[in-house]
Amino acid sequence: MKYTLLTLCFILAILFSQAQELYMPKEIKKAYTEGYRSNTGLPGKHYFVNKSKYNINVSFDPLTAKLKGWEEITYFNNSNDTLQSLLIKLYQNLYMKGAVRYTTIDSNDVTDGVRVKIIKLNQKPYAESLKARGTNMTVKLPSALLPKDSIKIELSWELHIPKKTTIRMGKYDETSYFIGYWYPQIAVYDDISGWYFQTYNGQHELFNEYADYRVSIDVPKNYIVWATGVLQNPEEVLNDNILKKYKQALESDEAIPVISEDDLKSRNLTKGTSWRYKANYVNDFSFALSDHYLWDATSIISEEGSNSRIIINSAYKANSTNFKHVAAITHKLMQEFPNFIGRSYPYPSMSIFNGGGAMEYPMMVNQGEEPDYKGAMFTTSHEVVHSFFPFYVGNNQEKHAWLDEGITTMIPMEFQ
Repeated sequence: MKYTLLTLCFILAILFSQAQELYMPKEIKKAYTEGYRSNTGLPGKHYFVNKSKYNINVSFDPLTAKLKGWEEITYFNNSNDTLQSLLIKLYQNLYMKGAVRYTTIDSNDVTDGVRVKIIKLNQKPYAESLKARGTNMTVKLPSALLPKDSIKIELSWELHIPKKTTIRMGKYDETSYFIGYWYPQIAVYDDISGWYFQTYNGQHELFNEYADYRVSIDVPKNYIVWATGVLQNPEEVLNDNILKKYKQALESDEAIPVISEDDLKSRNLTKGTSWRYKANYVNDFSFALSDHYLWDATSIISEEGSNSRIIINSAYKANSTNFKHVAAITHKLMQEFPNFIGRSYPYPSMSIFNGGGAMEYPMMVNQGEEPDYKGAMFTTSHEVVHSFFPFYVGNNQEKHAWLDEGITTMIPMEFQ
């Protein structure tokens, strides 16, 4: 493989040396001309990344699949542009009657879409009517959002998670769900496209803005919730026996059965029902839940010389054959990151949920059962490496899926 890569680099060097001028799209050329990008690969002097802070309270009923939420978003306009409106993504409008879709959904999952209401803008009541076009909703601002300024948006919404269709997320048995693309989310605004208006059609993956999240998730008793970020209140939600094993896993290089088959038989898994998670500077937030999954957890030192540890969670069905290896595979993979990527895993947690298919989210993976250990090794390593590409690097996963999919296929080959 080493010689193949050297040969490829040599061929590319020859081709580039012979090229007089490579084609550059006009919007990219403009970004270079105006100082947002530079030929060195470093950001230009005017480069910016807008950012949001989300405070979210959400409740989910697994029996009806109904999700109700409230959120306050603080949006920071770090650009030099004056914004007259905001663009909000409503990805679950994919399931709305009449929506443009490039994939098939079950007729039972057709809904009225996301029912959303903006309550306040900067603490003032918002009276404008709202209308979404596909998965985009434009919000007109009463007064312009100036450069380097911020705005607060308070809104509520509700929707139904699909029960039959599992496009990267959904229901995997009567009481087990992986939930993604579930909250109103500020779109990317950048130096290339301005507002990113590409609508979600179910076929491609997404390109989202970086944000900090504080999320409270209410579920019925005895449901365990795994989510993007770090659990903030384990003492409030886990019963004493499970809490003890969870804390043990936070210090252990070996996989600890936080929830075993005996724990499931006891039907006494939780104390409280409100799970609070915190995640900083990630471009999405997802969560998963079940009342009958096994839970293995281990941890690894985040980087050499550090006292902090990364928690690794694996949640899976009791009849799984190969998912029981996933926590150990992920631990071993993270040990190797400094060798074949050049740095340690950049986030405080990773949770891999036995749902279906194979789909990456920040600090989360939705992954089906593989028929053998080799398959579990391949899928797990591929999806976890997505933590770097696109999430850490920030490339546009929607436009340039070939880039992160290609890299995440090649990088873990030696490990696999």
